[in-house]
Amino acid sequence: MKFRNILLTVLVFALLFAAATTADAVIRMRYGHEASEGHPYDYAAHVFARELYRLTNGEIVVEIFANGTLGNQAQMVESLTMGLIDFASTNTVVYEQLDPRFGVLTTPMLFRDYDTALRVLRGPIGEEFKAMVLPHGVKILEWLYMGSNFWNGNFPISHPDDMVGRRIRIQPGRSHTALGHVLNIIITPTSFGEVYAAMQLGTIESNLQTKMNVFGMRFYEVAPYLSTFEIAHFVQPMSMSLTTWNRLSPAHQEAVLEAARITRDAQYVFSKEYNERNMRYMVEEGGLILVDGDIEVWRTALQPMFEALSDWAYYYDKIKAYQDAL
Repeated sequence: MKFRNILLTVLVFALLFAAATTADAVIRMRYGHEASEGHPYDYAAHVFARELYRLTNGEIVVEIFANGTLGNQAQMVESLTMGLIDFASTNTVVYEQLDPRFGVLTTPMLFRDYDTALRVLRGPIGEEFKAMVLPHGVKILEWLYMGSNFWNGNFPISHPDDMVGRRIRIQPGRSHTALGHVLNIIITPTSFGEVYAAMQLGTIESNLQTKMNVFGMRFYEVAPYLSTFEIAHFVQPMSMSLTTWNRLSPAHQEAVLEAARITRDAQYVFSKEYNERNMRYMVEEGGLILVDGDIEVWRTALQPMFEALSDWAYYYDKIKAYQDAL
């Protein structure tokens, strides 16, 4: 009897020790983004968390923080550099705070179409840009689908002259500042999370947005006009703190890369379907008004922007040559 009690006690302690060891072995990480729940950015975060958990047999658990809970996009990138958060999805424009050359990627009229933009950045040119931010403590894992950008606002825009003297929110980077100067607009800085309220109050009258953001952030409720011509094609870096990366074992690093690859492909399909379904809703039920325009007129009007950014001609020429060869 005494031996059985001793054996039982030993087994209990062994189980408790095993549970504690397993709990201690779990690596917990944080993933931030600025979109709402259910948005394609949020979908990507959840796919990544699920796949990384599966690939590591539960050894890595990723907690997702939506709606800018961990800060706005610029703040999250800064947090990545310091190892304060582990993963973040943001616009490329905020990477200009790490390396100004990232402004190349947000230049309007740079890419032929959206799929071409993805092919360029998922090739050797994209690897060059990834390398630019590594010294700053950020590892870009993948380029996620963000979508083409259209003018979305409370008045119709079909011609560049429609914008003169208007209060327009543009991205805070150098290429978009050049865009604003060429179009003679009143540049009105506004963080992504504040666009809805600013449009509602009339603080801004229009801004460049993707279809997924117009729906996902409900901008169509306060900005009922959307152009049909594409001004720019943005991708979204899915990034990791280099500090966190360096702490992982080679097996866990490979799992992170594989989870990111799976996320990239799943998010692309989801985003396409999301846009098609929700565009129909916004037009048929949400009162969204589509505005046509001649893209060649816009291309001609914006040519001086490239002249103002001539010090980036090396990258513009390289991207053009790569696109022409595809």
